[in-house]
Amino acid sequence: MEVKPKKVKKLKKLKKSFMGYTEEQYEKYKEYFNEYMGKTADVLKGILAANGQSRSGNKTDLADKCADGKVLGRIPQCESCGGGRLRFDMKTGIYKCPGYMEDDDFVNCNKVYMMDQVQRAEWIEP
Repeated sequence: MEVKPKKVKKLKKLKKSFMGYTEEQYEKYKEYFNEYMGKTADVLKGILAANGQSRSGNKTDLADKCADGKVLGRIPQCESCGGGRLRFDMKTGIYKCPGYMEDDDFVNCNKVYMMDQVQRAEWIEP
């Protein structure tokens, strides 16, 4: 079967965006990212805290997490280990659990979830 050029162009265009996002969601992500970059890091950390998300990273990382959350919703904790915060990899479209600290011990998890296995909750904008 021969691949038509239109399909190849569309595939290339989608690969430039993030996996797991529709084109519409990707456009919203870019809009929200720019909006969040206009806020201070402390404000972004407050928004992430209200949503139970990780507050680590520089301002660009924080704006990225906020924009992603506003488009797709809050990322839940890992169901497998019960304590790890899932991390969404936009380039692959998968979630990974790095584990978590329990008292003085690190609990290793490394569970991997596909997008359709994770239910995100509604994003809270305080």
